[in-house]
Amino acid sequence: MLIPRVCVVCGAQFGAKPYEVKRGRGKCCSKACSARTAARPDQSGEANPNWKGGFTNTQRFGRHKEKYPEKYLARLLMTKAIRRGDLVKQPCEVCGSEEVEGHHDDYSKPLAVRWLCKTHHIEHHKLFQPVLFTPLGRD
Repeated sequence: MLIPRVCVVCGAQFGAKPYEVKRGRGKCCSKACSARTAARPDQSGEANPNWKGGFTNTQRFGRHKEKYPEKYLARLLMTKAIRRGDLVKQPCEVCGSEEVEGHHDDYSKPLAVRWLCKTHHIEHHKLFQPVLFTPLGRD
């Protein structure tokens, strides 16, 4: 069953699948009309909702590196230690997941790392305090 729609570009009537409409799609009658909506000149530069100040990702990373040199150095040393085998990733301190990220409580100690899964790492930063759970194997 198709849902009757009107193309936002050319005004032609067409049928769209219900799941496409539900997902916010099904606004254009063809790929050609869809491409014309993607390149909207009224949304270039600062008018674009994704505008990030005119900097590329590389430039933003460089600025972050300059703004937080201690944080950058701690991450760099941790990454190199992992590659050399001097530092081994451990399971998440909270849930035991093997998919972990390193968290530094103190950037002046780059190899003192807490291993947290993505979920608990985000939770930790939201709370701005140590994780409020008992780590596995520690009572």
